[in-house]
Amino acid sequence: LSQGTCGAANSSGVRSCNVGTIAANGSVTLTFTLTGTTVGQEYVSASASGNGLDVDGGNSAARSITVLPISDMRVTLAESADPVSVDSLFQYIATITNNGPDTDEFQVVIPVSGAMISGATSTLGGCSIASNTATCVGVGLSAGSSASVTVELQSDVPGIATATATVSSYYRDT
Repeated sequence: LSQGTCGAANSSGVRSCNVGTIAANGSVTLTFTLTGTTVGQEYVSASASGNGLDVDGGNSAARSITVLPISDMRVTLAESADPVSVDSLFQYIATITNNGPDTDEFQVVIPVSGAMISGATSTLGGCSIASNTATCVGVGLSAGSSASVTVELQSDVPGIATATATVSSYYRDT
């Protein structure tokens, strides 16, 4: 507020401010910090009135603000067996957990070296494989819930197979 005073918001969330006299062609700036409490669209409007004659009528403005979900996605990676024999099938299993507070979508990327990916599945969505990397998406992972991604592998030469799993949230991950 560049001049004047504002009262507390009423039960409907309306706040009134008295900015006093504004010089001709002058302006007053009011800045409010809002906290979205519900996922979806929040609407904010402002209007001005005065004691004098108003000749242009442009005394109100409105904006909508999209409140996005917040999630706290975590991923762990486990293997079905270690060691494995050459030409045997084995799996990496990624467990994705949404610690909340909101339902969200996720993408998990699992690049693998030392073994060839033969398939990938997700309990909440689909997967694709390119350049020996499994990329899987999940939709509707509720707060406090988990989903899993299973990557099927086979190694045809002795050595060490390695994989990493990285999860990202569709909306905002804390």
